[in-house]
Amino acid sequence: MPTREELEEKARELQALLIAERIEKEKMGWWWHLDERQRQLVDNCITYASHEPAGLPGHNLMLIVAKMAELLNRVDPPEEKKLHAKQT
Repeated sequence: MPTREELEEKARELQALLIAERIEKEKMGWWWHLDERQRQLVDNCITYASHEPAGLPGHNLMLIVAKMAELLNRVDPPEEKKLHAKQT
């Protein structure tokens, strides 16, 4: 059975990991509020919108998402994940 000191040390280690994770997420700005699949979809919309698309089902939606991502990057830019939205 672990001693009190060992448990306290483990708790400190876990707390340090949680703080480090929170700091990393904060560096990502608004981007971290999305899960991995959502981030991929937003990234796909940005790629789609930045290459003068001819149109597909969901065309307008993809353009709106890309524009929203561009605007959010201006207000709360992610440091770790540099999105390739067009800068206007």
